[in-house]
Amino acid sequence: MARHVEDVIQQSLRSNHRNLFEYNAQAGPMAIPYRLVVWDQFPAGLDESSWQSLCSILASGGRCGVGVVLRLSQSTVWPSFADPNKLSEFGLHLEFSASQDVAYLRGDEFPGIPVRLADSPQSDRVKEIMECHLQDITEVGKVVVPFESIDVGAMDLQRASSAESLSIPIGISSAGRIQSLKLGVGTSQHVLIAGKTGSGKSSLLHTMITSAVRKYSPEALRLVLLDFKKGVEFQVYSESQLPHADVIGIESKREFGVSTLEYLDRIMHARGELFREMGVQDLASLARKAPSLKMPRILVVIDEFQELFVEDDKLSQQATMLMDRIVRQGRSFGMHLVLASQTLGGAYSLPRTTLAQMAVRIALQCDSSDAMLILSEDNTAAERLRHSGQAIYNESGGRIESNQGFQVAFQNKEQQMERLHSIPRSAIPHHPAINPLGRQVVFEGHRPAVWNQKIVDAALVQHRGKDSGVLAIVLGESVSIDPPVVKTIAKGAGRNCLVVGSEETIAASILACSAYGFLRGERTHDGQARRIILLNGAKPEDEALSRVIQSMSGSAHCEIASTRDLDRVMQQVHSELVRRLENPAEAYAPLLFCVANLARFRELRKSDDYAFGESSENAKPDAIFSELLRDGPSVGIHVWVWADGVGTVSRWISRQSLRDFEIRILTQMSSNDSNQLIDSNAANRLEPYVALLQDDVDGKPIKFRPFSVATLPATFED
Repeated sequence: MARHVEDVIQQSLRSNHRNLFEYNAQAGPMAIPYRLVVWDQFPAGLDESSWQSLCSILASGGRCGVGVVLRLSQSTVWPSFADPNKLSEFGLHLEFSASQDVAYLRGDEFPGIPVRLADSPQSDRVKEIMECHLQDITEVGKVVVPFESIDVGAMDLQRASSAESLSIPIGISSAGRIQSLKLGVGTSQHVLIAGKTGSGKSSLLHTMITSAVRKYSPEALRLVLLDFKKGVEFQVYSESQLPHADVIGIESKREFGVSTLEYLDRIMHARGELFREMGVQDLASLARKAPSLKMPRILVVIDEFQELFVEDDKLSQQATMLMDRIVRQGRSFGMHLVLASQTLGGAYSLPRTTLAQMAVRIALQCDSSDAMLILSEDNTAAERLRHSGQAIYNESGGRIESNQGFQVAFQNKEQQMERLHSIPRSAIPHHPAINPLGRQVVFEGHRPAVWNQKIVDAALVQHRGKDSGVLAIVLGESVSIDPPVVKTIAKGAGRNCLVVGSEETIAASILACSAYGFLRGERTHDGQARRIILLNGAKPEDEALSRVIQSMSGSAHCEIASTRDLDRVMQQVHSELVRRLENPAEAYAPLLFCVANLARFRELRKSDDYAFGESSENAKPDAIFSELLRDGPSVGIHVWVWADGVGTVSRWISRQSLRDFEIRILTQMSSNDSNQLIDSNAANRLEPYVALLQDDVDGKPIKFRPFSVATLPATFED
């Protein structure tokens, strides 16, 4: 209560109001309730610390709306540190008669004036009053500041200039004025936010973003939004197609976060080159020298930023370096970083030297350790915040004299969506100093990637170069900000692909994408057409795989065979292999031989009773299969296999044949299985909807997100 009195004086009354009554008359939703401290049998239980706090409350509490009622015990001995005379300095002294029905005011001003007390209410009435009080008191601490109280008017929508700075309304201060987040002036360049679960941190971020895009146009402000926690907080900005947003990361992966920081670093470099050409030092100078050149500020919001540093690895080191560079150099280029987290403690985080550069601090409800980290060791005001959305704004690196209490403005999701949809649409700019990609990047880590044919085709063309005959297969969306992951496959031993994982939907997606990339190349080669021969091992319940195979069957370049056709198909492929091996100098169109669900083809299971070199008519399917793996890639016959687990791989494929699969794609599996396939446990750490590509040629593991089968094209024909 003594700290509450201090907070009211420092944050609310200040020198503007004589007492709480005057403050509440103007505070509106920020009004502070009166409090009453009652101590029965005083001074029982009193210690020296409590006595000091009580004296402080008695001295200043009346001004701050805090009253004290002490019922003195006649039998308790007063401790030596407490002076009974101190009490009479700050209040009335009532002395009851023996009958307890009359009390007398004692003191210099009231020499024994009798006071007759009202009758006590009946017990039922007391119970009724207390039940009503307990029911209503739960609502007392809930302070709601409507977003309308800080929103720009219709006439001012997106009319503010960001040339000199940003000023984003986020709530109402304890003094009853609009509290704005100010960036771009002095040391106020970057923001650090901390608040535990339920503190209103997400509400603050939504209020800040919504307020910013309603005040500033896309020409004045660009947004980069990354959310690393489990949830879809930023999905609302993707759904509303927010024109300000260049990057939106929902349940972002660490790789995507680091690549986004690299993207921002490229923008800073481009702005540096532009500023040198124009002879200016910062964004404000550029705006004054060339007002027609629209160069927006960039607000980078990263929620749960510490997820970037959960592992002490190369990604963490890159993130530390890039974020430190943005913090130190971003001010000149109009780039402002907002880092938010539930806690700032823990072993992995940004260096203290970097955090110290972030002068603006916003503290919501925190425990004591985080309260000291977000503000300072001698500033624990955040520990005393009591309700959701109550916060402290500090623009001096946490110094206690700069504390400004405020309440975050609130809007529900429906209201937010309505406001976002009311914003005028505009095209995404394409400029190396604004958005070098020329498009909005949306990463949704909580679900499979969405197929975008325009982007996929561009990636395939880029990897093929000028030679449309190059075999290139697209696998999925990159977990970074890069284009889709594409693997080019040239003739040569070992250039086969093995997909291992129990997720049938992922296998179906990779099969479809492989077929798409294969058939999107040059269809004919010296009069020969590219072909895909697929062994269909889909089970009745494999809906995704069946759907993909059905789509492939519509192509004249795809031959689909069932388990019953195995012998015939293997003989057919073997004859083609022999023909090519006998005439290696001839040019042949690529042939992709696919086995969908290896475990359904028992005849392909390895055995020791065959010998290479048998005639096509006598060779067994398993022998042909091994021969295809060994000799096929060198003559343009590449094998694509999906196996549902490492157990199937070990039973069907010999160790020698396994070496003929240089390209391996894994979904989540145990550490032992991962080590068996790629000599690394990397596949054990894969998240849902993520797969791992490893090519023995370069040994570099690449994570990617397979496309949702539901979004894939219905046909593979041009």
